[in-house]
Amino acid sequence: LESKKALEAITSYFENPENKDKSWLVARLPISANAKAVSESLNHVKSKLQDKTVYVLAADSNQGRVVHGCYMSKA
Repeated sequence: LESKKALEAITSYFENPENKDKSWLVARLPISANAKAVSESLNHVKSKLQDKTVYVLAADSNQGRVVHGCYMSKA
């Protein structure tokens, strides 16, 4: 479920007409500090959105944890 939410946050950003010309995204994802969800969402970017650069964070203030990940496009 969190992987799906993370992926939707990234894809909906790039699908938004206001962002059609954007090549990058830096965002806090609407999920807890879930390393697997962050990793899976970045794997999707790597395979389906190769021309985009993405840096994402996910935090859980109750546990005091933060996870983050990055994919850099070759462009």
